[in-house]
Amino acid sequence: MKIIWLCNMSIPSVCRLTGDSVSVFGGWLSDMSERLLSAEENSFVLLYPDKRCRRGQQDHLFYYEFREDDCFDLFQEVIEAHNPDVIHIWGTDQRTLEMMCACEALHVTDRAVISITGLTSICARHYCTGLPEKVVKHKTFHERLRGTNIQYYQKQFVEYGKAEIRTLQLAKSVIGRTDFDKACTLQINPNLRYYYCGETLRACFYHRKWDRSKAKPHSIFVSQCSYPVKGFHYVLEAVQILKKTFPDVHVYTTGPDVRKLARNKLKVFTYAQYLSELIFRYDIDQNVTFLGTLDGEQMCQQYLEANVFVSASTIENSSNSVGEAMLVGCPVVASDVGGTQSLLRHGEEGFLYPVDAPYLLAFYVSRIFEEGELAEKISHNARIRAEQNHDAEKNFARLTSIYEEISRKEDTDGTK
Repeated sequence: MKIIWLCNMSIPSVCRLTGDSVSVFGGWLSDMSERLLSAEENSFVLLYPDKRCRRGQQDHLFYYEFREDDCFDLFQEVIEAHNPDVIHIWGTDQRTLEMMCACEALHVTDRAVISITGLTSICARHYCTGLPEKVVKHKTFHERLRGTNIQYYQKQFVEYGKAEIRTLQLAKSVIGRTDFDKACTLQINPNLRYYYCGETLRACFYHRKWDRSKAKPHSIFVSQCSYPVKGFHYVLEAVQILKKTFPDVHVYTTGPDVRKLARNKLKVFTYAQYLSELIFRYDIDQNVTFLGTLDGEQMCQQYLEANVFVSASTIENSSNSVGEAMLVGCPVVASDVGGTQSLLRHGEEGFLYPVDAPYLLAFYVSRIFEEGELAEKISHNARIRAEQNHDAEKNFARLTSIYEEISRKEDTDGTK
């Protein structure tokens, strides 16, 4: 089979050819690409953005880099040169629209399938949830120089969402994994062929198991806090509540320390400044640690050490962090948004709470802290569910069956 992938980053096999370091993000791409490349009868082409615009080949692996503002012609060139059976597009952003337009120009839209990661058009509606209006409209000195702020980025999401909607209107097939992405994509384009395929996570999470006796008591791990959609402002409010009963409660999260960022008045962004203000307003300065950037193994270790994992996002399709926590068995408390209901059952495999109710987030976290048998039960059930959701063999078999079905379909213009 001849396959083209359009991604927003490189994959390990190509990084080995280019000498670039492998990104700590996008781990779900690694396993699937390695499996596809292991079959020598497959021809595999990777397209990804990089201003160096390199291209190369080794055996049946080809790669092409492109500038995001100039990719339409290259996409057409690659499609014509490789005549693929399947064009697999990961995500719905501007480059996806360019690829769909290239497919339409070459009458090969039936060969293209889009994997739904997040949906920007929907995220735009939830970008500022829980933020005061004065924070949304505020501009730091750095933002005034750049012409940006929280409101600006929310409006950017709206604009990106318009391209996403146009993309899905052009598309014939999508791959999803939650009720949320199925509902949203089919509302945009009722004629889409919707294929379910589970997400395969990074390998290290399949071989480790959470042990309550080895976790840090009253500790919380949050995988991201960098922008408002991740809801860290709600987490801080919940920590304030928890501190009244558990003075030693401690939340660990990735990314730079917003307190240090806030001290640099020339470079700080509003959201980091706001988080810093909340930390001191709630008197939880000693209860928060920022861990910087973590690779897969380091992330796995944080799940193993945490008493509970929290996802407080204002919107998610299918959180890989929730999946990773469940796979190792770290008890999960997650906001009931987007597709999270498709990942776990409330009270059995984790806890779900209304996104704008940090007091309920605090309540369910406290139950995990206090009720050891409940934590153990949830950990056990979550691992079973996650092993089904993220079964690498099953997901690869499903993906290849989707490819085979797409490759058998005739193009609507009869050109395949």
